[in-house]
This record gives sequence, C-alpha cells and structure tokens, in this order.
Amino acid sequence: MMLKDINLIGIAGAGTMGSGIAQIFSRFGKTVIVNDIKEENSLPFLLCSI
Repeated sequence: MMLKDINLIGIAGAGTMGSGIAQIFSRFGKTVIVNDIKEENSLPFLLCSI
C-alpha cells in the first residue's frame, strides 16, 4: 500500500504535533479527522479538513 492509496487520515490528539500532522496531510488533499480528549478541540479540525 502506498500513501497515494490512503485518502482518510485519523489523528488522535489536537495538540501541537497532531494539528501539524493534520495540516500537512490536508495540504496534500487527504481527508483528516482529528480527535482530542476535549471535544471543543476536535470539532474545528473536523470542519476545516473535510
């Protein structure tokens, strides 16, 4: 399996590292879902990335 075959990325944690990883994958056109222990941190990433 190659990265080009993966279209949905799930990231646990919306901190500095998780949000940075989400940003990079979304720049490459991937659908990114970020989940965090605090719901208010998860929702903005979900809405912006899909």
